[in-house]
Order: sequence, then structure tokens, then C-alpha cells
Amino acid sequence: MRRSLLVAALLVLLTACTPARPPTPPVESSAPAALATLATVATSAPPARTTPTGPLVVADGSPARVLQAADGGDDPLGYGVMAPDRVGAVLQPPCASAAGPSEALVDTRVGATMSYRFSGSDTGYDGTVDEVLTRYRSDGATRLLAEWRTAVVACPHLDLDPVAADHAIVGSGFAGPESILVTTVRSGPTSRDDPQRFSSTDYTALIRVGDATVVLRVGPWETGSPRREDVDRLIAAALTRATA
Repeated sequence: MRRSLLVAALLVLLTACTPARPPTPPVESSAPAALATLATVATSAPPARTTPTGPLVVADGSPARVLQAADGGDDPLGYGVMAPDRVGAVLQPPCASAAGPSEALVDTRVGATMSYRFSGSDTGYDGTVDEVLTRYRSDGATRLLAEWRTAVVACPHLDLDPVAADHAIVGSGFAGPESILVTTVRSGPTSRDDPQRFSSTDYTALIRVGDATVVLRVGPWETGSPRREDVDRLIAAALTRATA
């Protein structure tokens, strides 16, 4: 009996001397925030900046790697393969009379063109988009972007009398370190006998992905300029297709 009482007393003493364990703080679940983020991404247009989170790769040069008709919004018009002369016009640097040295290093190439409509308007289309995806040998992809950078610096303004064209790099680094966005603004009188003037803008995005380049030219449907948010949306879609 005395032994039992002694053991009980020791247990009471140990319990009194042991520090109480602090309460475990509640764990805040990140699931609601993550789901909200995913919902926002799923329902909104792609952001202007599409910086990749890791190295991207263009696995092949198949037609599936370029923009598809579904990327053109509501009932896109004229989706199809680009004619060779149109491909050349998209890739040719500003003010150049021919393609640069990078053209000699082409391995495979695929392109697509269409008129797109995202605004829901039934009176016309929002603009046109031409895409050329090229895989190069050696350093051809890097050379193409260098040719464009050099050309814009060397020829920011071209007077075609009566029309003028102004070129500028308006964005870089939006899809990795080797990505640039070039604008070509054409302006002048609507005709030689008409004092009324016009202005229209083309956007050309050039993105290097490893040994490949994604080049998009986005222009107006008839007159004016494409909306920048549409340009960003098409760039994001093209990059997603190319690296899927």
C-alpha cells in the first residue's frame, strides 16, 4: 500500500514539473487561394508578360506547333498555310531587301495565317495574324533576333513617299531573355490627291526557344491598329502551342 502511494505521488510530481505543450497553431489551407488563382487564369485573357518558369522546348516542326483556328476567337476567317512570299515578308527585317544570313541555317519551318475576332463584333474582324515557326541548325535562331535588333537600330524610319514607316522595339524579355516586340507604324495620305491621312500599326513578336524561333506578325483587319491585348493573347497562345 505504501509502495502504491509513493508511485502515485511521484507521477503527480512529474506531471506538475513537465511544461505544458504549446497549442498547435491552426494551418491555413492555401487551396481556396489556389483555386481562385486558377479560376482567374481560366477565365481571363493571357497576361502581356509570359515569362517561362523553366526551359521551354519546341519538340518538332509539325503543323500542330503553330496557332490553330481555335486560337482565333469567334469564327476566324481564312485559316491556312502561308504562301512562301508571305513567309518571307514576315521574317524579313525592317528596311532589308532580303532575308538575313540566318535563312541559310533553316532546318524545318511551318506557318499559319488567319483573321481573328475576339471582340464579338459581327461587322468585321479585329485583325490578322501570321505565324512562322522555324527550327534552325547551329545558331540560326539567335542570328535571326540579332538581325532584327540591328535592323531596327539602323533603320528606325523609312520614307516611301508618300507613305512612311517607323520601326521600334517596344518590348523585350516578355517570353524569356531572347524575345522582342517590334512595331511598324505606317502613315501617310490615303491617296496623293487626298489630304486625309491614315496610320496603321503592325506588331511583330520574335521569340527564341532553344534552336527555334516563334515569329508572329499581327496587323489590322483593314485600317487602324490591332488592340494590344489581342496581340498579347495571340503571343501567349502561339508560345503554348509551340512548346506543348
